[in-house]
Amino acid sequence: MIFENEHRVLPEEVDAFLVVNFSNYLKWSSATFINYLQHKGMGLRFDHGSVEFRVARVNIVYAYSARLDDVVTIRINKLGLKAKSLDANISVILNGKILARARFTYAFVDATDFSLTDTPDELIRAVNEFIVT
Repeated sequence: MIFENEHRVLPEEVDAFLVVNFSNYLKWSSATFINYLQHKGMGLRFDHGSVEFRVARVNIVYAYSARLDDVVTIRINKLGLKAKSLDANISVILNGKILARARFTYAFVDATDFSLTDTPDELIRAVNEFIVT
């Protein structure tokens, strides 16, 4: 486990049957990755604002539902580093049961022309202990 957040399911995240809309698993996973960056002392931009990250690809598998007022754990399980991207495997868990699994691929782009750029050195240094190659 690399990093995790807890989240209580809110009324606006459920349907009429009080079951979480599946799109919220994606939102919670994305927010957990951003919280991880902030925990490591980084923001949404790198290299003094010249590099940004973008979600290049997401694959999410939904297995079970959370309900109103459940407290779920969103966990970053694994990071994989490439020259111009970072993969993050994230799980949403309730009482030890995996509700959803997601794999995000984040690409890095130049903030002025949005061309792909190398993975920022500051991010490489910050996550190096967790990288799986």
